[in-house]
Amino acid sequence: MREFEVIKRQPNFPNEDLHEKNVPIIEFFLQENHEASSHARFLYDSMRPLHLTAHYALQLSGVEVDYTPAEYEAFCNGFAAFEYVSLMVNPRHVREELIANNVHTLLTATGVFPEIEIADRRQAWVNGFPNVNDVLTGVSANRGETLPQLYSRAIGAQMAWELQKAA
Repeated sequence: MREFEVIKRQPNFPNEDLHEKNVPIIEFFLQENHEASSHARFLYDSMRPLHLTAHYALQLSGVEVDYTPAEYEAFCNGFAAFEYVSLMVNPRHVREELIANNVHTLLTATGVFPEIEIADRRQAWVNGFPNVNDVLTGVSANRGETLPQLYSRAIGAQMAWELQKAA
């Protein structure tokens, strides 16, 4: 990364993918800064219901995951990374009560099981956010994570997107 690169604002994020010019900057910050990792540690105790739903969604998609502590940590890191990316490219105020309402809606108020809905949207999300996925893959590879951890990290980011898109 060059010394004076700046992040390009993206007022439509998270409803659009990360701009290509932002990819190396965001990847650098996620590798070198510790804010996203600190945020993941902060979220660690409260993410179990979302992770369980995401875990089942991965299984329904044919992805082999084992519900290990390492996969849970990767999920939290993916969720926190997406929130961090959102704040960097589109700083906006998101009310906590709105996010809490979105969590409730996602987990309980849908007509079908939420893991089925998330599994159904998973590939579309991956295809719709290739730059975000490239960043997540790069961070995961640099950390030496396993393939199940990478999938857990990616679905953690998708879950953050699911909660932010309406916020």
